[in-house]
Amino acid sequence: TKAIYSQARQILPLTPSGIIPNITKEIVFNITEQFIDPVNGYGIGDNSAGYYRWTLNSLTFNLPSTPYLLSSYYGMLATSHYSPSSTPMNLQYNDVVQIVLQNRAKTNGECDQHPWHLHGYQFWVLGYGDGEYIPSIHAKTLNLDNPLLAD
Repeated sequence: TKAIYSQARQILPLTPSGIIPNITKEIVFNITEQFIDPVNGYGIGDNSAGYYRWTLNSLTFNLPSTPYLLSSYYGMLATSHYSPSSTPMNLQYNDVVQIVLQNRAKTNGECDQHPWHLHGYQFWVLGYGDGEYIPSIHAKTLNLDNPLLAD
């Protein structure tokens, strides 16, 4: 895989994307495929009736009781009708947010890769690789000068 990463890092944008503005917030999502055992509980056992679900920071997504845009319109965003997995993150206008997607090993020790995409937005791919992302080590290896812009 090192050869693949090395080759991928040689891909440059057709037009330089310029220097990334100062990052004002970092959000780390630990992505895990968790086994759900309906008999023994969440992430426990290996019951044949169980199933796997992807989680972000150990939470599976549950739809809120009121759609987000209606909640915003009616001033309900600060209320407690959200579950922990569907609470919106508040950002300030012009925040530059670095989102780290960290794949973690599932309960059986395997680490699957989960592809990600984002509808309707553009984002810079600043870095990628194997192993755990440790900000104090890896932040200085990110490509902030001329990263690929994905859309």
